[in-house]
Amino acid sequence: GGVCGRRCPFCTINVMKRYNPDGSEAKPGMMKWSTLVKLMTEFGEWGQAYGCSAYQLGEPLDYVVRDEQGNRKDIADLVDLAKKTGRFKIVNVSTHGDIPAERFNRLLECDLDDLIISIDGVTAETYSANRPATSGRDEGVFERTIGRVRAFLAKKAESGEPKPFVRMQIISKENTRDEVLPFIREWITVPGVDDCFLKNLDSMRPWLGNKVVSDEEDAIKAEKTAHAVCQHIFAVASVVYTGAANACCHDAFTELTDGTNVATASFREWWHGKFMADLRQAHISGNYPAVCAPCREKDTWLG
Repeated sequence: GGVCGRRCPFCTINVMKRYNPDGSEAKPGMMKWSTLVKLMTEFGEWGQAYGCSAYQLGEPLDYVVRDEQGNRKDIADLVDLAKKTGRFKIVNVSTHGDIPAERFNRLLECDLDDLIISIDGVTAETYSANRPATSGRDEGVFERTIGRVRAFLAKKAESGEPKPFVRMQIISKENTRDEVLPFIREWITVPGVDDCFLKNLDSMRPWLGNKVVSDEEDAIKAEKTAHAVCQHIFAVASVVYTGAANACCHDAFTELTDGTNVATASFREWWHGKFMADLRQAHISGNYPAVCAPCREKDTWLG
């Protein structure tokens, strides 16, 4: 979590706060492999999970750790763990695409179902505005990213395998308005691409205020979601890289938790316990917690 080669202005990685079990603020890092194994084992035995967001607010393909025996584990190992041990029917991953071939191609060696590649522009200028490099050195990054994505897609097409289903994505912003159709025309015919998608921005209002979506635009969705019951807290489990069980994958400040850590406690017991029951009841009654009240993303995943 917090590890990414981009600092997109619309991402809450810029304000993210995570905490260690002792309450101290955690540095950016990766979830321990042993924690993932424990979590997926529990899901597999449970057999009733709709979904789990290991939402790290970072680049998934940067995930590289060592297990307790010192063996290297990466995103492909995580995908297979979720499918085989966690018994999840579908696993999807998103990426900014600026990934070296040795890591990118690992996605062709695992049972990944869906891959979203977010380019968010057709020019270097637009790309740098939407996905600036963490290093601050953007020169040549757009061209390198396009080259790496095309090389991966060629590898996928060459394999003849239908998976992963690859979606090329561009966000809907003022600076991409005139680039949407060129984006679709550029990518839809590329072998290895399965579809193109225009994604509306999540406002992430509790964490980013009006930096991403204007007050006027936000008011439109606010009216529709003012009395909505969040679907995430009923169906989509969320765990951050420190092992903290968090009620919502959008919660950048890790406020919707009671301190339960899945490395040492049962996620299933937490999911069916008092904290989550009280939170769900608060939504049903309309007495939203402070962090939930201004949120507009209560229906993002489940429609």
